[in-house]
Amino acid sequence: MPRTATYTDDAGREWRVREIVSYGDTPLVPGELPKVARVAVIFEFGSARLIADDAPLDWCARPGMLEALFARARLPSADC
Repeated sequence: MPRTATYTDDAGREWRVREIVSYGDTPLVPGELPKVARVAVIFEFGSARLIADDAPLDWCARPGMLEALFARARLPSADC
């Protein structure tokens, strides 16, 4: 289940943070969980949306990680 959080930027805006998990092309094995290929973290404030690709799997538990991800987040590309 994707995780969510909130992040307050330097301007005091509170961003909703959620993750999108992509799974690899490895075939599923009955009884095993699929392997995670990558995680993207989405920052949303009103209609604004920023994406930080290739976030670490433990982004939610690492102190300072949301700040680092927000610093490198970009607007979504047109092909998303």
